[in-house]
This record gives sequence, structure tokens and C-alpha cells, in this order.
Amino acid sequence: MSPHTSRRHADTSQKKPSGVYREDPADIKTIIWASIWTLLGFKIVTSIIILIAFPTTDAFWMVMALSAPWIFGGLFYYGFFGRIRPGMVRMRARRKKLIHQEWNVD
Repeated sequence: MSPHTSRRHADTSQKKPSGVYREDPADIKTIIWASIWTLLGFKIVTSIIILIAFPTTDAFWMVMALSAPWIFGGLFYYGFFGRIRPGMVRMRARRKKLIHQEWNVD
């Protein structure tokens, strides 16, 4: 029998994977920011191209009207989570400190 056709068995000495894929939070944050900057850049470049191709006041107001939901949505999102995020960070730091005090008797 050829070694290429023989059945290979898994190495049982290695640790079994948990079956759950966990991403690094820094990677997730990088992906999110890359997506946001890509959308923002595309929106700005497209708006500039439209205003160059159609240099009228109507085109300007149309671009502004189509950009308004993006602007208001971004302001709402960052305004809302900008107020909540610092509290969450403080709460997590306090939780970590309390857990440390509970389990580490110095």
C-alpha cells in the first residue's frame, strides 16, 4: 500500500481544540475601524466626483441630503456610546479589582 493512500490517525497527544473560535479583541477593533474608514473614504470620494461632474447647487444639496443620515447616525452612535463607554471601562476595572481582592489574600 502506498504511504499516500494509507489512512492517517490524528495525534492524540495534542490538546483538543475547544471548537470555539475566539478572535483577539484588537483584531476585531482593527477590522471595524478599517471598515468605517473605507466607507467614509468611499462616501467622500464619491461625493467629490459627483460635485465635479455636476457642479450645480442642486447636486450639492442632493449630496448633502444623502450624506445627512450618515452624519447624524455617526453623531448619534458616537455620542451615545461615548457616554456609556467610560462607565463600562470603570466598571470593568472595579470588577477586576474586586475579583482580585476576593481570590488573592495578601
